[in-house]
This record gives sequence, structure tokens and C-alpha cells, in this order.
Amino acid sequence: MLKRFIRVWFRIAIKKVKPEWVSKKGGGMARQAEGSERTGVIMPWVIKDVTFPHGTEFRSKYKGCFYYGKVRSGALFLNGKKFLSPSAAAISITRNPVDGWVFWYCKMPGHSCWMNICEYKK
Repeated sequence: MLKRFIRVWFRIAIKKVKPEWVSKKGGGMARQAEGSERTGVIMPWVIKDVTFPHGTEFRSKYKGCFYYGKVRSGALFLNGKKFLSPSAAAISITRNPVDGWVFWYCKMPGHSCWMNICEYKK
């Protein structure tokens, strides 16, 4: 199951395949809410029991360049691409396996400081 999960996320991040399925707690898979992106529904991005509100900004520095993303419609958007996990977004930048929870920093709406997102898992 873990190998299949990694293959699916790798395919989404690298080959730019539109994700039709999202991971559900407990290892199962659930169909993504269709139309939420098109209708502009304001949804938080919830991953591993951590909630990032709509509008949360993400950034990371890799090889001297900053990369920015933003939470919209229940996902992380980076350069117009939708990612459902921080690691998938990080892999799309580095082209190598990387822990997205360590790679990304975020700034919640209404806050002024950037924090590593692994701090929210604790």
C-alpha cells in the first residue's frame, strides 16, 4: 500500500497528472470533491491532522532560489499546479525525494512570521 501511495504522489508531482484521488486517514482512498476548485470554494488544506487555512502562504529556498505557494481550494498551489501533500510539492522542485514537512515554511493569514510546517505537527 505504501509503495502504491508513493507511486501515485510521485506521478502527480513529476508528470503533472491531475489528482483524482486523495489520501484518507486510515490508508483508504477517497474521491476528491469535484468542482470545488472551479466554484472557488474556500476550504482549508488538512494534511496529517494539521489544518492550513485558505490563503496560507508557503515558501522554501532551494539552490539559492525562493519558491512560493499558496493554499486554495483545499490544496497547495505552486506555479499554478495543485499539490495534495507538502512532499509532492517539494519533489516537484528538487526532483529528488525530500521531506516536505522540513522543506516548507508557512505564514498563516494574519501572521507576520514564517514557521517551518513541521512545528505544527507537534
